Amino acid sequence: GMVAEGVVSQFVALDLERNSEAVLADCVDAVRGLSEMPAGVCTFCELSVPLVARLAETLGLPGPSSSAVDAARDKHRTRAAMKAAGLPSPACYRISTAADLDAAADVVGFPAVLKPLNGAASLGVKKVETRAHLDQCYADVLAEMRDTVVTSGALVKKDPLKAADADEEPIYFLMEEYLDGPEVDIDVVVARGEAAYARVVDNGPTAEPYFAETWGVCPSLLPQSDQAQLRDLAVASLKCCGFECGVFHVECKMTSRGPRLIEINARMGGGQVRKTHLLASGVDLVEETLFTSVGIPCNPHVSVDGAAVAYTYVTSPRSGAISGLAAAAERVAATDAKVVYCKPLVSEGAAVVGSDDALPDWLLDVMTTDSTADAALKHVLSIADGLDVPKYVAP
Repeated sequence: GMVAEGVVSQFVALDLERNSEAVLADCVDAVRGLSEMPAGVCTFCELSVPLVARLAETLGLPGPSSSAVDAARDKHRTRAAMKAAGLPSPACYRISTAADLDAAADVVGFPAVLKPLNGAASLGVKKVETRAHLDQCYADVLAEMRDTVVTSGALVKKDPLKAADADEEPIYFLMEEYLDGPEVDIDVVVARGEAAYARVVDNGPTAEPYFAETWGVCPSLLPQSDQAQLRDLAVASLKCCGFECGVFHVECKMTSRGPRLIEINARMGGGQVRKTHLLASGVDLVEETLFTSVGIPCNPHVSVDGAAVAYTYVTSPRSGAISGLAAAAERVAATDAKVVYCKPLVSEGAAVVGSDDALPDWLLDVMTTDSTADAALKHVLSIADGLDVPKYVAP
């Protein structure tokens, strides 16, 4: 394990499937039981962000406040904070039970987006077209969320043989107006209450109705004026939630009415985010997260210029079992000098879900570099098209 490899000096196992107060108490006891008090605590997992914020406060360590984290993770509270600060925000309605659906439809209208109040990785996010469709989507997503559990900071399917947890938290949703326009991520480093780094990464059109990610490219292909507005909104959104330090992954859209916030992730973005910024700017968001956790004010230095990065998640339209995909990915990585990596995300023979049936499984993660964003994006998409993934998915 990592201890034997020298990556970590000590590993402490804790049961994270208990209620949040019990897990926090266990963490506090575990830290105080160490031979030496740590200089800081941090996480890169969305579902552990509230725990780590409370752990830092309890132990008197640096980091974003739990109140700011809670405001960011509760999408309804985020919208309320933005409205109070005079920032543009889409119409929304909090849904506690099915009895709220009529009021939500009246306030928000259609088309709309239904999403869990506290969610991650687009889980349970669906586009809703009509009032009747809302009933169906609510029932489907509620069942999906009830069938998942947090294990080691990740969302996984519940064990159907395991008894229900009496401390299980209720599931709430947010319904908000559907936003048009291109979607982007703004990765932000905040120090002393101000943005020390903020860069826009374009996202490809999400695969509706599930809003699954498709591709990304940095630097952004949007006009500089649009990028500036998006950065300004991202930073203002963080400030109105109360953040004074940290690394953040802020999702927005540049709509026909201007920039609009989708959500704030109060931690470094996952997936390709770290690699993207390392290659496109030379900024290491992991380092910046660690600096924040020990109270060192961040001062990211952009050391790379003129480099572009693009990536894509490859899915299949049909469901089936994977056959031969790993070998095909290895050939691409070995023969194309502009490919940073081409890695399978599922194992040989694994059963996968296609987009024709439900939220599709990601089969491959491909990243390329080039001298311009347009060239990098065209290249990575051509690789994905050339792989002809459906032929590696046996019915």
